Amino acid sequence: MVSYEQHDAVALVRQGLDGRGRDEQTLSSAMTLAERLGRIQQLGGAFEKVSFSPQMQALLSGHLVGTAGCAV
Repeated sequence: MVSYEQHDAVALVRQGLDGRGRDEQTLSSAMTLAERLGRIQQLGGAFEKVSFSPQMQALLSGHLVGTAGCAV
């Protein structure tokens, strides 16, 4: 079952990807979802191939460039 917090994170990121505001809260939610995806991928098997959309990857890449000064 999806918790309210998880649903809220997904909703914030969806709004950011739709162009309705990419603020710090959106980026924080995106990073939270990235951490969760990493844990899922560690389960192995078919889960290793689960990935974000190109739009989400771009959002995360932009965040990493903006905060760290270089893309990771």
